[in-house]
Amino acid sequence: MHTQPKIFLLLETSRQLGRELLRGAANWSQMYGPVALSASAGHFEQSLPDLRKEKNFGVVARLSVPGLVRAFKKYRFPLIALEPVTSDLLHIKEDLELTEIRSDSEAIAAMGADYLWNDGFRNFAFCGFPNRLWSRRRADAFAEYVKQKGGNCSIYPADEEELPFGRERLKLKKWIQSLPKPVGMLTCDDDRAHQILQLCEEYDIQVPQEISVLGAGNDEILCELAMPPLSSVAIDLFSAGFEAAKILVEQINGKTERPDDIMMNPLWVTSRLSTDFLAVKDTLVTKALQFIRQNYLRPIGVNDVVRYLDCSRRTLELRFSAATNRTVADEIEYYRLGRAKRLLATTADPVSNIAEPSGFCNFRSMLHAFHTIERCTPTEYREKHTRKS
Repeated sequence: MHTQPKIFLLLETSRQLGRELLRGAANWSQMYGPVALSASAGHFEQSLPDLRKEKNFGVVARLSVPGLVRAFKKYRFPLIALEPVTSDLLHIKEDLELTEIRSDSEAIAAMGADYLWNDGFRNFAFCGFPNRLWSRRRADAFAEYVKQKGGNCSIYPADEEELPFGRERLKLKKWIQSLPKPVGMLTCDDDRAHQILQLCEEYDIQVPQEISVLGAGNDEILCELAMPPLSSVAIDLFSAGFEAAKILVEQINGKTERPDDIMMNPLWVTSRLSTDFLAVKDTLVTKALQFIRQNYLRPIGVNDVVRYLDCSRRTLELRFSAATNRTVADEIEYYRLGRAKRLLATTADPVSNIAEPSGFCNFRSMLHAFHTIERCTPTEYREKHTRKS
């Protein structure tokens, strides 16, 4: 008799990443199973189960789980590895030819940089855990993207070994105080952002007026409890868990071709008070940005912004472009498109009904924005990013 496939998910349930990957795998099981899922509540310290009597199983885990690599070499079961933390683990992953669940560092960095750039920042900083490989990937991508846009970027320097936060505080404080102000900062994740916000409060560094802090991962509990509440790049972890379950069951059932790495892609920036600041020196442009952000869901255009500011259209366009490197019309479309993307990914509303609540005058305008900026249709965007349930 054929044994039902089983997937061991050795993931931390204390963090958004682990919980969303688990939810994605469970959703695949509900839709295409049956497949048995096994997970244990806990943090990063997960234990490998006794695999000697198991059949038709696969594993999703960090390669740092004790005994995992040794067990894989012995039993050769289907295994998907979470993004390695160190170069040594990356080499092991590559030597074993494993599929990896990894974040799209370039896309996350670009989304964070664009968001801060649109707030008027030209001085940028990245603070991560420099000795962790995934954090270095994001730091390098952020620095390169900011350089291409013409901004200045400071990267938090590495130590020979990673220090506990208690011992690292003084070094972090000195680095933060050395940054040119105002500065837009992207952190490697929401945990790091929390630490930055704590230090800023302790040493009377104003957030967001001196430092706008943007996290990554959008762990809603952490972000809402932060002081001030933390803006963060939302990442599509759910779809990665869904895809991991699909791939593992295929491998359990005999598919031998090695799948491509599973990417965790950014979705949008969830704005909160930690970035509620415009670092634009031109007061006319600041007022224009504020007006657009407050009214983009209404049927406004460039002329409405001109009337509000009581200036000529040419004056507004020239000064707006000089300050932001985009047009007023582009700015309005940017916010409408962001709203549409979120509605497509989080609601079941018909695609044709998304345009009006996003501020677009009609579906054709929304379709053009997706073609121009996202290089896809709204339907294709939904299929790629929406939760499958």
